[in-house]
Amino acid sequence: MGDNTFRQHEYIVKAKQKENGGVSYSIFLVENVSDIVVSIEDVSENKNKAENFCSFLNRNNISPIHLHDVFEDYFYC
Repeated sequence: MGDNTFRQHEYIVKAKQKENGGVSYSIFLVENVSDIVVSIEDVSENKNKAENFCSFLNRNNISPIHLHDVFEDYFYC
């Protein structure tokens, strides 16, 4: 039998200190509380933009396979 374990996932925002003293925000998809599945580094230097994008991903249950395309559409189209 296959593994039928329900896998809960969530997109989260993490801040990273940059060498120039600024802050950059990245998006991570986390499964099972602590397993990072996929990430996009340096999404924005604007915390609100990064958090709004993260909320959009969670609200729409975006699959990891589509994350990079959705990122490009959200920020550049």
